[in-house]
Amino acid sequence: MKIIVSSIVYALFISLLWINPVAAGPVMRLKLATQDFPPFSYLKDNDVPLSEQVVEGPAAEVIEAVCRQMGIDFSLKLLPWRRAQYDTREAGMYHGLFLIGWNKKRTEWLYYSPPILDTEYCFFVHQD
Repeated sequence: MKIIVSSIVYALFISLLWINPVAAGPVMRLKLATQDFPPFSYLKDNDVPLSEQVVEGPAAEVIEAVCRQMGIDFSLKLLPWRRAQYDTREAGMYHGLFLIGWNKKRTEWLYYSPPILDTEYCFFVHQD
């Protein structure tokens, strides 16, 4: 598991160097944005200032574990979805986004790493 997860974040980190102006110079801190998507990504405490927010959830845990193992300083920011995309693509404030689904339009400006989580959505219904 360690090698697979490390490889995923390493591939993500290397790919970010090619796609975003923030990464053009030496990367002091890997900056990633995501959206509020419980239970996968959410704020630990909604009543703290933005500068102190802590993103939690399984994807954040995987990214945190791998970055710590590889000695990469990082920050995770939870934003409204349109702002996360704009701040990453247009404003260059983040190196990338995490926990997003694939779609053709985003492949024009994002490199998709291998999945860090596998999930399925289902309907549960009564048998009767």
